[in-house]
Amino acid sequence: MKEINLLQIKFGSYVKLTCTIFLMFGIIFGVLALLMGIFGGYVSFNFGTTVYTGMTAAIINVFFGPIFTFIAGLLFGLFTFLPFKFFLKSIGGIKLKVKTKEPSVNIT
Repeated sequence: MKEINLLQIKFGSYVKLTCTIFLMFGIIFGVLALLMGIFGGYVSFNFGTTVYTGMTAAIINVFFGPIFTFIAGLLFGLFTFLPFKFFLKSIGGIKLKVKTKEPSVNIT
């Protein structure tokens, strides 16, 4: 693994990162809603004026939770890209450990 200091990020990469993080949150949310529905917890899903509860809502949350959080991640990425770039410059970057696809070769 190689440690790098992230000083800049492309717009597309930042939006992809935020969408991925929010999508993972949505998957976890959907699975937790399903578990709550299985074990008798209160789960609801509102769609306009229609309200679903119980196992029906839990199953709907498994499918629509990730979709809605992905869209939220897209909007979040769109609106926070410029503040994030400014933040990176002001703190001097963020250290990341990365693993590259190709092996590093030392030519002397």
